[in-house]
Amino acid sequence: MADVVVGAIGGITGPLVAFPGAAVAIWCSTRGWNKVTQRCVYQPYILIMQALTLAALAMLGETRQIDMTHALFVVPAILGAHIGFSIFARITDKQFKALVSILLVVSGHWILGRGLQ
Repeated sequence: MADVVVGAIGGITGPLVAFPGAAVAIWCSTRGWNKVTQRCVYQPYILIMQALTLAALAMLGETRQIDMTHALFVVPAILGAHIGFSIFARITDKQFKALVSILLVVSGHWILGRGLQ
């Protein structure tokens, strides 16, 4: 039941603040899983949530055309993924847990700060 609740929280935070994986990442960390198992759970979850969100937006008619300026994000995204994979391969499970926690706190503060403006 807790897995369902955590998934539902991600389903709520995804469309509200574009942050679907936060609850799942925290949940995976509290379960004591190693870094590979955690990524095997929350990365597909985030991918599926993003695909479902795009499908819902398309069904609602919110995506009339693709703005090709968004293609400018592809190169930095691929570079960021490469850097992330390099870091992931070099860190321990303990370092991974600390890094994910720090990034979640920073992201949360960023979202709150933007919301208070």
